Amino acid sequence: MTTLYIGLNDRETKKQKIKTKDAEMHIFRKHDATIFRCKGRYTHDDGTITVENSLKVEIFDKGHRYGVKLARELLEDFNQEAIYVDGERIERVA
Repeated sequence: MTTLYIGLNDRETKKQKIKTKDAEMHIFRKHDATIFRCKGRYTHDDGTITVENSLKVEIFDKGHRYGVKLARELLEDFNQEAIYVDGERIERVA
């Protein structure tokens, strides 16, 4: 099982721009998954601390590499600074 942790606040505005339900459906269009809604505290690269709606996404039939690939897509789709995959921070590629 591969687990992704995705905050839903935009990396620039630090506010949620995408509805939680829309984010879930976007992920479901990409892959079968179990998604849990939760709250997360995140410290941005600039030191700003936010508490945001987050998603814990479990994927059962793919490995870590697939999780990283999916995270890189979702970083762009949701305008995120980072997504965690199995505890590893995946960042945007400049």
